[in-house]
Formats: sequence, structure tokens, C-alpha cells
Amino acid sequence: MRRRALCGLIVALPLFSQLAHGGTYLSQASALLKGAEVEVNALRKRSFDQQMARTLLPIAEARRDAAKAMVVPKEVMRTHPHLLLCLESYERAIFSVSEKKHKSFLLNLERARRERSTFISLLKTDGWQMPA
Repeated sequence: MRRRALCGLIVALPLFSQLAHGGTYLSQASALLKGAEVEVNALRKRSFDQQMARTLLPIAEARRDAAKAMVVPKEVMRTHPHLLLCLESYERAIFSVSEKKHKSFLLNLERARRERSTFISLLKTDGWQMPA
């Protein structure tokens, strides 16, 4: 009986390892996306506030750079470029406000939302789900 339990545990270990890596990645991605969305939504209500955009821009750049430095498990490798594109578009949207380019802000905001949607759809297709 113990031998079966031990064999079952050994067989299941790689599965738990994959879930742990995917879970860590997904938690990080979720935190990065949520932060970007909060900032952009606040800026959207004040889309002509250059000072606010200048304050948020270094944060958006750091968020984008953090996503570039993430350890990406092979299970979600094909989705990661969409996370990067999403965060890059959010950063460009904030930059656009700092430069008084309202139309560019709206275009980059739409681009970011499309990439976010693609990112989440690909994760679901691969059997992953973003944490709540």
C-alpha cells in the first residue's frame, strides 16, 4: 500500500511542479495587468492631465521591464508576447497623455485591451486561468 502511494506521489510531482511554475507566472502577470489597468483607468478619467501621466509613466515603464524579466514557463511561452505587447501599449498610452496626444492615447488603450484579451484567450485555450 505504501509503495503505491509513494509511486503515485512520484508520478504526480512533475504535475505539481508545472502548476507551481504556471501559478507563479500567472500571479505575476495578473498583478502586472491589474496595476496597469488601475492606472490607465484613472488616467482615462483625466486624459488631459499631463502631470498625472508624468507621474505614472516611470511606474508603467518599470512594470513593462519587470514583465520582460519574468521567468516564463514553457507551458505559457506562446502567450507571454501578448502580455508584453499589452503592457507596452499601456505604457505608450500613458506616454501619449504626457505628450498631449489624446488620439494616440485612445489608440494605444484599445491596442492594450486587444492584447490583454488575446493573452487571456490563449491562456484559456492552453488550459490556464488568470487568478482572480
